[in-house]
Amino acid sequence: TSISLAMIRLQAQTADLRQETRMADIRLATPKDMFELLMLVKEFTNDATELHRWNKDKTEQLLSNLMSNPEGVIFVSEVGGEVVGFLAGAIQPSIISHTKIAIELAWFVNKRARGAAMAIKLVESFEGWAEDNGAEWVTMSDIPSISDLAPLYSKLGYSLTEKAYSKRVI
Repeated sequence: TSISLAMIRLQAQTADLRQETRMADIRLATPKDMFELLMLVKEFTNDATELHRWNKDKTEQLLSNLMSNPEGVIFVSEVGGEVVGFLAGAIQPSIISHTKIAIELAWFVNKRARGAAMAIKLVESFEGWAEDNGAEWVTMSDIPSISDLAPLYSKLGYSLTEKAYSKRVI
């Protein structure tokens, strides 16, 4: 019965968090967010494929670089003072033209906070930043083993442009 009470409390906390996410604040990440960002990335890697193995130092370096580079960005979603989601991206030139493309490098929302408009607000913030920084296109990724985002991307006006295949060689 103590397990049942714990489950009921967890379900209530999750419901409360989902309700709060409707009022989530989206803002640019700062170095003060690093610990919470690292914890979110670690949570992501628990569900991801072997390709996305966790390396704290590498992750911290990349996040720091994105925060300090004008061609990079990290948006965080904050609920009640806690960072519960983020979207990291960068602008890169196309290899075959002068087209600038804003590429999502990582997008993750804590499981307890999913199912709210917060994820869409993160994408919209990224799209606005991309436009403000001269990108003609935004590309977003999908890792089907975690979640099939194709319906959401379609709803947001995205279309499938390519697929990536991975093979371990070492």
